[in-house]
Amino acid sequence: MFRGATGRTAQGRESQRGPMQAAGTGDARELLTPRQLEVLELLARGLTNREIAGVLGISPGTAKVHVSAVIEALDVSNRTEAAMVLHELRAGADGEQKPDAEAPSRGGVPGFGARPAIAILPFDDLSAESPDAFFADALVEDLTTAMAAFRWFPVIARNSAWSYRGRALEMTQVSQELGARYLVEGSVRRSKDRVRIHVQLIDGTSGEHLLAEKLDRPLDEALALQDEIVESIVGALAPTLLRVEGMRALRRPVASLDAWERFQRAMGLLARYGAAEGEQAIALLDGVIADEPE
Repeated sequence: MFRGATGRTAQGRESQRGPMQAAGTGDARELLTPRQLEVLELLARGLTNREIAGVLGISPGTAKVHVSAVIEALDVSNRTEAAMVLHELRAGADGEQKPDAEAPSRGGVPGFGARPAIAILPFDDLSAESPDAFFADALVEDLTTAMAAFRWFPVIARNSAWSYRGRALEMTQVSQELGARYLVEGSVRRSKDRVRIHVQLIDGTSGEHLLAEKLDRPLDEALALQDEIVESIVGALAPTLLRVEGMRALRRPVASLDAWERFQRAMGLLARYGAAEGEQAIALLDGVIADEPE
């Protein structure tokens, strides 16, 4: 139950507000800034302040300030009650309108055009001789941390992604359940004195493989060069994600694009180095700044 500043519980006020309203007055979406909506989504997924900071590219102290501001704006007592407001928002939205069948699955979080999220799934240990699960798990842990520092794409919390360990599911289903447009899966295989790492980037909305990387290292070097391996993987994933998002935005009419997609379209236009494309990109970026000043 939500508790307002007056000490009354939400149960006594339930008749005064619908499922789309926070414990205070008005629609919760009107009470929060785009950044606060983004923070609300992340804390509802169970992320700590430090994890939220990593996803958004801010300091843990700033993340704590944002979380406190969300709780205060929603007139609730704690993070759990704030998450319940988000669940009510979703339930109310589902009951009020049907989703546009032609609208693309965003797989993102609110704020700056609902940037598409990415989930790093547990890697499979395919070693025949001795189990290398510890190495695979450490690799995924480091990869999750490294991708979270890449501020353009929110990363799904590790505990949520790891719940899919050992489960044979369609990638489109995993994408929908996690709310992630992009999925990273992989495997680790030891053969004698070498270890081979396979990594795939998948578009969760279509199941299409966007990138496949293979790294082969002597076993003793793989353990010692784990940071370098992670950097190599991130170095392949990050530009691919930006390129795919840019191509996605360029294929769609400008009028249908949100702030994030207009930004990506502008980046794609700038990459063409033409005067006309540069003017179009500037116009798009001016619109993004006007719509999303934060």
